[in-house]
Formats: sequence, C-alpha cells, structure tokens
Amino acid sequence: MGLTHLGYPRTGDAQEDVRPPDVIGFRFTPNRFDVGEQSRTMDVTFEATDDLSGVAWVRADFTSPSKRLNLVAVATSDTNLAARNGTYHATLTIPRYSEFGTWSVTGLAASDRVGNRRQYDVGELKKMGFETEFTIDRSK
Repeated sequence: MGLTHLGYPRTGDAQEDVRPPDVIGFRFTPNRFDVGEQSRTMDVTFEATDDLSGVAWVRADFTSPSKRLNLVAVATSDTNLAARNGTYHATLTIPRYSEFGTWSVTGLAASDRVGNRRQYDVGELKKMGFETEFTIDRSK
C-alpha cells in the first residue's frame, strides 16, 4: 500500500527544483532625494515568480556616482512557505550627506528556497524596461 494515502509521493512523482526565480517587476520611489538635512527612505518593490520551492529573497545593488559607495535593498519572504508568485518590498535608507549625483542600479538577484539563484546585470534590467537610476541633489 505504501504511504501515498498520507500525502507522500509515489516513486517517480517527486519533483526537483533546479530553476531559479524570475524577477518580473522592479521599481523604486522616489527617484530624487535631497539628503542635506536628514536621511531619506526609498521604497523598493520587486515582483518575482518561482516554479516550485518559492521565492526566498530578492535584492538590488545601488552604486554611487564615484563607484565608492554601495547600498543594498533586500526583500525576503515573510513566511517559511514562500509563495511561488509575489510582490516583495524593501525600504532602503539613503544616509544624510550621501554622495550627490546619479546613483545606478548595478545588479539585481533573486533566490528560491533551495538556493537556485539568478543575477541580472544593468543591461538586462534596461532591456526589461526597469528604471536603473536615482538622483541625490546637492543641498542648497
């Protein structure tokens, strides 16, 4: 009889998750800041989908105009049983006195619950129609 009546798969029914998640949406707001008086926050939103185990985390890397400073926004699944499709949110703090000028998204990555990971470079993000820059204005 086996254990199929308890929900265990029959031999040959088991699936293996070997495919990383896909990021299908990425945006951040606002995209212009003045941090001369105080730190500011940016809302970063990711939309991702995974075929089996579910999305574990999604992250975006931002680099300053001089390429000396990096900020990272990470959104994680809120449950142990991650959804296969979902919207994930992160809040990125832009510190007071941060370097002014145009900051760039230098990469985006996503991982599922079993560790399959996909990285997107800025060229891929632009082809997908995602915004890849924000500006820090010089304080007056």
